Amino acid sequence: MNPPPAPANRFNWVAIVVLPVGSAALTVCWVTLWERWGMRLAVSDTASAPMLSPPAMMAFILGGAIVTRVALLRRRAPDEARRIVAGLGLAAVALGLWLTYGSSPDAYARSLFNWGRYYPPALLTIVVVTFLWWRGITIGRNDAPHDDLSQTFYNGLVAFTFLFVLNSFHRLIAALEALGPVMLFFTVGMGALALAGVEEDRRRQKDASGQWPGLNRHWVATVGGIIAVVVSLGLALAAVVAPETFSRILAALAPITNAITVVASVALLAVVSVAIYPIFYIVGLLWGLIRFTPSKTPEQPADQAAQQAREALDRLLHLPAVQSASRLLATLLVVSIIILVFWLAVRRLRLFPGQAGADETRESILSRELLWRQLKSLFTRRRPAPPATAPPYVPLNGDDPRLVIRRAYQRLLAWGTASGHPRQPAQTPEQYARSLASAVGRAQAAIAALTGLYTPARYAAQPPTAAEAARAQTELDHIVNPVSEKGEAKP
Repeated sequence: MNPPPAPANRFNWVAIVVLPVGSAALTVCWVTLWERWGMRLAVSDTASAPMLSPPAMMAFILGGAIVTRVALLRRRAPDEARRIVAGLGLAAVALGLWLTYGSSPDAYARSLFNWGRYYPPALLTIVVVTFLWWRGITIGRNDAPHDDLSQTFYNGLVAFTFLFVLNSFHRLIAALEALGPVMLFFTVGMGALALAGVEEDRRRQKDASGQWPGLNRHWVATVGGIIAVVVSLGLALAAVVAPETFSRILAALAPITNAITVVASVALLAVVSVAIYPIFYIVGLLWGLIRFTPSKTPEQPADQAAQQAREALDRLLHLPAVQSASRLLATLLVVSIIILVFWLAVRRLRLFPGQAGADETRESILSRELLWRQLKSLFTRRRPAPPATAPPYVPLNGDDPRLVIRRAYQRLLAWGTASGHPRQPAQTPEQYARSLASAVGRAQAAIAALTGLYTPARYAAQPPTAAEAARAQTELDHIVNPVSEKGEAKP
């Protein structure tokens, strides 16, 4: 029996829900620190600096994405959709100011006109909310959430780098304060990128086989284990590079670790209490068998040379140079382990059943002979021919009377240019006819007649007749080839 066909319209919850939420969370991680740094730079009293909360930032991004997606799905006109999104964006800015400064508009009005040390804090709030709403618009209108997620991750890395460089010159954010957003950024980023990669592979398999492969628990456990290992290695790296920072991390995580320890101890006690009495009985029997009286051997004094060697080794290990070198080696070791884990994860997650044979095998065609031929053709090629000079007038082909008259007038313009009397850009046909006739001193009537035929043929709606076209050609012959009194054409 054939399996039932898969539904045509499958709700892709990973691409529609998980990846956009992951992109929004990555954006909130670095925007939170940037807003905190900017507010403390603008306000002298850092304790009273008004700031948006991360859930509010998340709501603004997701709100912009939902509004944009609904406007696109309703098939509205582009102008109407833009007005709706822009109007709700202004409402979001007003809501952000209300969440930051409370219900009194005069508070943020005063903050908007009170520049503080560098700029008004309310202006920074407006910029942050506007950026969050714009980020939601880009998420909502993007049809490739995988690419948007990877671009958001890389943009977040660049934003963190610039922030930490600025913070090193003007320290407004403590290291422990930035640890939470950074760790959350990497945790969410690695999980979302892994999910995006697997979803892309599932889409390719669906295109090849016609069925969506399911997500199994083995894959979820593998991804979770990889993320846990990488985060743990990051904490180990923090312990090596900055032990005081790691101590603060442990102090911050102490309530959680204490609770886990208490729960584990209670569970272990419940399990061990069942078998505690048989174990005690067996231990008592064994103790009776192996009980003995230890000998009273006098403790030998420590060798003085060995003691001095140990002290010298301790002094060597406590030298600043040795400690710096050991930290550097440990850092390189941890980074190498992280790279190895990532490489193994990519190799493990990319090898799905049927994908290895479906990938295209590409071979390089680069060879020394091919490279030599290309370089030789590059240096021995001929210089390109100069571009052909464009004709001074528009080519007019055909036997239409209008075109015949216009060609005759073009020949008149060429004759005037060759005679040293070209038409100026500001001259009308009538003005040029008068100036040309006075300059050449002859054929005034023929020049005026040809100009009179050209003006209606060029600009009038009614087409000229064939007789007018023949007359224009005759007048042109009188101008270009004048006849002397003896009946001979002038040279």
